Amino acid sequence: RKMTQSPRVTPCAALLIFAIAAPASSPQSAPQAAYTRALQLEKDGNYPAALALLWEAAGAMPRDPDVQQRLGEALERIGALDPAIEAYRRAFAARPDFVRADTSLTLVLVKAGRGAEAVARARGRVAEAPTDPDRLFTLGLALSEQDVDEALKTFRRVVALRPEHALAHYNLGLVLKRVDRAGDAIEALRR
Repeated sequence: RKMTQSPRVTPCAALLIFAIAAPASSPQSAPQAAYTRALQLEKDGNYPAALALLWEAAGAMPRDPDVQQRLGEALERIGALDPAIEAYRRAFAARPDFVRADTSLTLVLVKAGRGAEAVARARGRVAEAPTDPDRLFTLGLALSEQDVDEALKTFRRVVALRPEHALAHYNLGLVLKRVDRAGDAIEALRR
């Protein structure tokens, strides 16, 4: 009488079976997973680990504006302004209507000591939409380190277009305070 034994599966064989049976991952899945994990790490406050994953995801997805924007923000946070500028440029190039990338690029140019370039960029964007309060506000921010009088005019224009624009009132007050016009600054800040 013959007994039948069930076949034995060794650990190596089990691994091979798992590898064959597992679905192949798409080329986007690993970078997208790195990006998703980076967002969670940022949310948890673990910025160094998030930066490493954002760098990985951005390298694999150079035309993804959201990934490039987040990489720019992470680089700017650690003071790596030139790489942040390049990341914001890629984000804006990938999505020309990406207001956040446009604003981030202009403001990091100011931080990097490239104020004239920031102002020229912001003026160009305002020329495309002269009554857009957000574009004007960004121009005002860029001007505030370059030309105080023009910054004041620009912030006042923003307030005229959108009286409830709290940040325009606030920045108008800051610029006024900087030029020793305390009374006007207090009035702007009260609004």
